[in-house]
Amino acid sequence: MIRPLAVLVVLVLAALPACSDEYADHSGIPVVRPTGPAPPERESEQYVFGGVDGLRKVLETRVLRSAGVVKPVRSECDVERPTPRFTCTVDYDGERVTYLVTTSGSGWAEWEATTDSLVMTRAGVLAAVWREYSAHAAKLRCEDGIPETARVAPGTKLGQRCYFKPGADHPVYGEDSRIGGYPDTVAADLVVANGDIFVVPEKD
Repeated sequence: MIRPLAVLVVLVLAALPACSDEYADHSGIPVVRPTGPAPPERESEQYVFGGVDGLRKVLETRVLRSAGVVKPVRSECDVERPTPRFTCTVDYDGERVTYLVTTSGSGWAEWEATTDSLVMTRAGVLAAVWREYSAHAAKLRCEDGIPETARVAPGTKLGQRCYFKPGADHPVYGEDSRIGGYPDTVAADLVVANGDIFVVPEKD
């Protein structure tokens, strides 16, 4: 005997419009668990402790986080004590990133370090995607063509994108779960910043 409630559920499901997952079959490089350690956490930069040596540590951390892959780094500045304007250079795997540092006020009350060129790596980008989404998503992949290593300006959006399939427990996209399925595949842009790699989901 067919229960009325079961008939109602079947009719409701049949009446739902068919939804197309736009990026479901989009090919790409699978994103797997990184084999190396994560870059160091970015500490508060409001005030630099340890003078110029402390600043060098801050800049080394920025370079490591932009590259996304931990490798030996060394740095040097052209002053021993802070002056209104000086330069510091961080060497990352043979690539030199030069920062122009400006200070004002007393000591490190106000300071800024800028560069026009950072080091990015494909492995670092893929690792950032994994760390950001693997806990609550599946089928992580990125478009082919991300350079193995390249120099980019801070804030550069790469020409490739990545994709992930959120699970029902995803803190943001899980709320969009549909009857009988999960949220659609999400596309995300990749931005290399001065001290970070941002994975920015496409807006609806």
